[in-house]
This record gives sequence, C-alpha cells and structure tokens, in this order.
Amino acid sequence: MEKLKDKREEHKCGIQGVKGELRAHRDKIRAASVAQGDMAEEVKAAAEERKKQEAMTSSLAKELTSTDPALVEQKMSEVQSKLEAGNLGLKVEKELIKQMQVLMGGREKPLY
Repeated sequence: MEKLKDKREEHKCGIQGVKGELRAHRDKIRAASVAQGDMAEEVKAAAEERKKQEAMTSSLAKELTSTDPALVEQKMSEVQSKLEAGNLGLKVEKELIKQMQVLMGGREKPLY
C-alpha cells in the first residue's frame, strides 16, 4: 500500500510539473500573440504612411512642369488651340488661361 501511495505521489508530482510547463508555454504563446498584434499594428501604420507618401509624391509629380523649351512650346500650342476653338465654358477657359500663364512662367528666358 505504501508503495502505491509513493507511486501515486510520484505521478502527482510529475503531472504538476507538466502542468507547470504547460502554463509556462501558454504564457509564452499569449506574449507572442500580443507581440504579433503590436507588430501588425506597426505594419498597418507603416503601410498607411507609405500610401500617404505615394499620394503626395504623385500629386507633386503632376504639379511639376518641364523646363524644356520644346515641351513648353508644345503644351502652349495645345492650350492655345483649345482656347481658339471657342466652344469651351468660361470656367474651362479660365483654367486654360491659368495653364498658359504657368507655362509662360516656366519657360527659360534667353540670356541676352
């Protein structure tokens, strides 16, 4: 009977040890899950920031005008032909005139 009690105590201690290990592993899993969630939030924030930067870069690239005289002259002639067509609304004409002014300001001035 004493042997059985000792053996049962042995198993009980073994089970308690395994339960302790299981608890420790569960704690590690919970901590890793929290860390994964934090990293996912950081990645999401970085992706949003990248999208904002790409949008800003895209809008800035659209605003840039070339200083190459041939391109400026070509764009000016396109705007001029649209204005001469005469079948545009007042708002569109004003926008085209603004474009023309921007193009004229972007032209390289001769050095004489």
